[in-house]
Amino acid sequence: MQIGASSTVHRPPSTALARSLVLSLILTSACRTARLPDENPIPALQASTADDALNALRDRRARLTDVHALVRLRVTTPERTDSFKASVTVAKDQQMELTIYTPLNTTAATITSHGQSVTIHDVIHGSTVKVTTEDLARTYGIFLPNVAPSDMALLLLGFPSVAGATYEATPAGLRRAVVGDTVIEYEPPVQPVQTVRVTRPDQQIEMTVLDAVAR
Repeated sequence: MQIGASSTVHRPPSTALARSLVLSLILTSACRTARLPDENPIPALQASTADDALNALRDRRARLTDVHALVRLRVTTPERTDSFKASVTVAKDQQMELTIYTPLNTTAATITSHGQSVTIHDVIHGSTVKVTTEDLARTYGIFLPNVAPSDMALLLLGFPSVAGATYEATPAGLRRAVVGDTVIEYEPPVQPVQTVRVTRPDQQIEMTVLDAVAR
C-alpha cells in the first residue's frame, strides 16, 4: 500500500522558484499536521485482577463519548512493507474516521464508517467509494471482515469491543485478543496502549500509539 507516491517528472526549476516551492511545501505540511483535540489523556488502568481489568475496560468503553489517537502503522506482507502515520476517531453509535497521512503530513485518504457501512475517500486520486467490511479488510489489514471498523479500532486501542473475541488481560490492561484467525498482542499489556501487533495469515501489522485522548 503506497501512500503519497508520485512518479511525475518535472523540469528543474530556477533556484528562487525551488526555494519558494520548498517553503510552500513546508508551510503546507505544517498546517496539515495531525493534531488531536484538546481532551483528557486516557488514564492508566490499575485493577486488582485481570477479571477486574476486563470489567473496568468494558465500563470505560460504555462511558466513552469519543476517543482520538495518533498512530504509526507498519504493514508487512510477503511482498512488501509500508509505514505511515494515521489518526483515528471513534464516537458513539459505531462511528469511526481514520485519516491516513502522506510523508508530508497531508491527507492521503480517509475512511469513515457507521456500523458496517464504509466509505473510502482517496484524496490523492480524487475518488470516493463505498465498500464492504470484507473489501476494507483486504485493503487495510487492521480491519476484519464482518467486524464494524469502529469496534476494531477500539480493540486496537485496548478496549474489549469485538463480540465473539477471546481476551487475555493483566490488571493493567489487555495482553492478547483473538478474533477468528487474527491475533492481537499488546506490548506492554497496559492501557493506554503503547504498541499493538496484529498477526493475520498473510500480514503482520505493528501499530505504535503516539498519543491518545478521550472523553
